[in-house]
Amino acid sequence: MRTLDEEIARRLQEAADSGELSLARDYGKPLAQDPGWDATPEALRMPMKILKDAGAIPPEIAWFHERARLRALLDAATEPDARQALRLQLSDLEQKIALRMESLRSWTESGDAALQAFAGTARYRLEFDAPAKRAAAWLLDLGDVREAARVILNGKEIGHAWSLPFTLRLPALQPKRNVLEIEVTNLPANRIRDLDRRKVDWKVMKEINLVDLRYKPFDASGWPVMPSGLLGPVRLVPLEVVRPR
Repeated sequence: MRTLDEEIARRLQEAADSGELSLARDYGKPLAQDPGWDATPEALRMPMKILKDAGAIPPEIAWFHERARLRALLDAATEPDARQALRLQLSDLEQKIALRMESLRSWTESGDAALQAFAGTARYRLEFDAPAKRAAAWLLDLGDVREAARVILNGKEIGHAWSLPFTLRLPALQPKRNVLEIEVTNLPANRIRDLDRRKVDWKVMKEINLVDLRYKPFDASGWPVMPSGLLGPVRLVPLEVVRPR
């Protein structure tokens, strides 16, 4: 019976004899660097490497890698159509990069150009315990929403709020660790503004001429950036049952 060390040595020798461990093909060449290494925040590089080797890269880290790959392809591309297609892919990917916010405000106020151009849905998540004060029911007041919200409490969809007053009645709360998720979708105006500012040909419409109110060629590049997201304040409002006498 072989020891573990002997078995490892035997398998390594077999791999070397069969050429599996041969470095002749890349001999003298520098080791290939992961294209996402430089694009990954320094504090996350080693955890990313460990997770990648385990096949469990979080989507956010995978996005950093894909962004680096697309940027490299864009730098190397020479055909105008190919460059335009890569710019669109890169723009869409930039909008997926998550923003962690410690207070409620428009995500366009972050100063990030990608967020000012973002049109889509952002998810807000909060864990909380039920208030000590007793109430017959609770009303969730979302405050200012730009523009529509989908509310999920403890894994169950509660409803949608798309107009004033942006309130929804909640079912019974758990005493501890309620999980509130609010998905907010903004208007496409900021995305359209960004595309026109970058002169991306997005108006692929074969049956209509897209013009402005003065019948001039449509151009959104001068539009202001529209507030987007959950601006709040978000409140739990106690409700009581009132029975007329």
